[in-house]
This record gives sequence, structure tokens and C-alpha cells, in this order.
Amino acid sequence: IRVPGLNDKPPLLIWTTTPPCECDVAIIEDFTESSSDPEAYNFTAQIDELNSANIWLQQMLPRFSFNVIDLGTVMAKAIQYREKDGVHWNPVANRMFTM
Repeated sequence: IRVPGLNDKPPLLIWTTTPPCECDVAIIEDFTESSSDPEAYNFTAQIDELNSANIWLQQMLPRFSFNVIDLGTVMAKAIQYREKDGVHWNPVANRMFTM
């Protein structure tokens, strides 16, 4: 459906990068103890891959008219809002994500 004046502008496309996780041995043990193969988890490598993916997306997505909100860098400086498990974020951080 075309509505004059409404469809004339391209849509606002937003991508948020993934906020960082903690790479703490105790946290990793909590996440992997219920796994059938705890040795299969390499959280340090996964976090490095996540950071690389964030950087790649920041460079690639603007080519496709996406606006990129870099939560990865912003939240790396706001780790005080991370929950004790080192992975999840508290309500203040979640509110920051949605502003």
C-alpha cells in the first residue's frame, strides 16, 4: 500500500551491536556445568568473535542504509550495570538500550 507522503522516505533501519560479556572463570563454570560437554565451550574465543562481528557490522551495515548503534563500545565502559552473572544487564542498562 502506498500512502502519499508516508512512503516517500526510506525506512529507518537500526542495528545494535551486541554488548560485551564477562570472561570470568567462575561465570564460565556456572554456564557450562549443566552442559554435556563443558570442554566444548571456549568463551574467550566466542567473545573475540563477537567483538570482531561487531566491528564488521559497524563497517558493513551503513552500506545498506542501516544506522548502527554501537552498544558494544558504550556498554564496555558501563560494566557497573552488568548483573552478577557477568552476562545479563540490570534494568538501568536495559533502559539505556531502549532510549
